[in-house]
Amino acid sequence: MRLNSLFMLVSLLVSCVGVGYNTAKLNALHDAISKEDKRASIYDGFQSRAFFKVIYRSSEVREKYVEAITEMESLTETEKEALKKKEMEEVTKYFDFCVVLSTTEYKVNDLDSKKSIWKVFLESTDGHRQYPIEIKEIKADPKIKLLYPGVSRFGKFYHIRFERGDIKSIEGSSLVFASVLGKTVFKY
Repeated sequence: MRLNSLFMLVSLLVSCVGVGYNTAKLNALHDAISKEDKRASIYDGFQSRAFFKVIYRSSEVREKYVEAITEMESLTETEKEALKKKEMEEVTKYFDFCVVLSTTEYKVNDLDSKKSIWKVFLESTDGHRQYPIEIKEIKADPKIKLLYPGVSRFGKFYHIRFERGDIKSIEGSSLVFASVLGKTVFKY
């Protein structure tokens, strides 16, 4: 009787064990992101006024993103192909960046505001400027924090999109953030 009860208890415990997902694809995404990850701070004397973490969503980052999402959300082959098609179409039309901005004054962390103190643009080597067609704050939920290392409650997470207009390639271009607090330039 005791052996039978023990066997049933062990069977019940084993059957309730959850199986996670393979983190290799998430790690591959993090490796791709680390190649595109740039950071900078704006200082006023010795005090940091703003800290930026910028990730360019290159073809490689997008491909690894599709693989990680497929694994995490158990996408079907059809869903995976639809997501991959969308990502690959977007990389030919846009320059997309994920930006984490942390500021010492919360009210100046307003990249997505029409009245933002920040001027954001992409600049080519010949001085041509392209302005974003979209700046959107993304809620830093657990999924975002897992996908994009460095996203925390101390800053805001933004998606910034530029149309591929006169600037055809990211190579040789610079992403610029300028304000009364200072200016930072990310060279590609």
